[in-house]
Amino acid sequence: MKYEINKGHPRYKEAMHMINIMCRALGTKKGDLLSANRTRHLVDYRRICYVLLTQKLQMPLLHVAGYFEKDHATVRHGILQHDDFYQFDKDYKTQFDYVKRIVDKNEYVEQDVYDVINSLLLRVEILEAKLKKVSYGRQLPYRAVSAGS
Repeated sequence: MKYEINKGHPRYKEAMHMINIMCRALGTKKGDLLSANRTRHLVDYRRICYVLLTQKLQMPLLHVAGYFEKDHATVRHGILQHDDFYQFDKDYKTQFDYVKRIVDKNEYVEQDVYDVINSLLLRVEILEAKLKKVSYGRQLPYRAVSAGS
């Protein structure tokens, strides 16, 4: 059974960002990675993506499969093969470690940034309210400059 990706889901942007980073790190086009082409290097690249998407985003196999238009069994098979390839194939291990390092450095932070900005804005509002309470009925030591001055 193929899973259809919900492009409105918050994890969609995060997963696509990660897939784009992996494509750049692997030196391949996203179209090639997502294709049905079964050349060895593309199969290895997909396997790396399967593993990192499930590890980093805790994404279910069915969802990972949806990004690659595969079924969950294909993704599961790739992930199960990963340990053997990682242990016995030096080139695969080198590639996986390289891509993992790049993905680790390029964590998707958009939501974190929004959370920080929102908490700072809330803090500013709280401080402004406290300032109004303290200065109520008194002349402030500074003169506020209006935009028209």
